[in-house]
Amino acid sequence: MGRLVIGDKEIKYEVKKGDNPKYVHIRFKSNLELDVVLPKGSNLDVESILKKKRTWIERKYDELANSKRIFDNGRVLYKGNYYVLSLDRSDEDSGKARVLNDRIVINVNGTSDARLILKEWMRSETAKFVKRRARAYAKRFGINLRNLYVKDTNRWGYCSKEGDLVFNWQLIALPEDLTKYVILHELAHLSVFNHSGKFRATLTRFCPDFVEREKALKNIYTSEPTTHMQILSTNR
Repeated sequence: MGRLVIGDKEIKYEVKKGDNPKYVHIRFKSNLELDVVLPKGSNLDVESILKKKRTWIERKYDELANSKRIFDNGRVLYKGNYYVLSLDRSDEDSGKARVLNDRIVINVNGTSDARLILKEWMRSETAKFVKRRARAYAKRFGINLRNLYVKDTNRWGYCSKEGDLVFNWQLIALPEDLTKYVILHELAHLSVFNHSGKFRATLTRFCPDFVEREKALKNIYTSEPTTHMQILSTNR
C-alpha cells in the first residue's frame, strides 16, 4: 500500500494490474483510498502517473470527503439527517420500519430481510412525498400529470418521452429543498423535453435558485444497503 501526500492530506493507494492493455484507471474507493489500475504487462511509473493527476486527485478527494452517502456505517440518511439503524426482533409490527427519535427501527421476525424491509419503507415514503408534492406543483403551474413511478434507477429522477415521471426510491433521503428541486426539475421537462436554454428558463420560473440546489445535490450519492450493513440490535 502506497501513500500520496497532498498538502495536509495523506491518501493511501493500491496498485493493481488490469485486463485492458492500453489504459490506466485511477478511482477512489468508498473509504477514500485509491485504486491505481495499470495496463496488463506494463511497467509504468506509478508516482509519475499520480503526479500528473495530482490536481484531479485532490479535487475528487475533497469532493468525496464532503459528500454524503445514503447508507453510511450503520446509519441511513432520511430527509437530510442521519439516523442510526436498529433492529427490533419482537413480533409487533414485523416487516415494518419506523422513525423513533434518532433511530430508524426495522421490525424483523424469523428470516425477514432487514434490508428489504428498509428499502420498501423508503420507497413507500418517497412515493407518498412525491405524489403529494408533484400533484400540488402541477396544479399550481398548470401542468398535466400522467403516471408517477418510484423505482430502482441510477438517476434521482427522469421524464419519459410519454410524459411519465420516474423517481429514485432513495429520494426521501434528501433534504426537503433538494427533494422538491428534483420534482420541479422533472415537472419542467413536461413542458420542455431537453436541457436547452428554454428548459432552464422554465425551471427558473419553478425554482429560481435551482443552480445552488443542483450543486448541493451532486454531493449526495445513492447507495444500496449491503449484506454487511451495521445494524444495532434492540432485542426485547
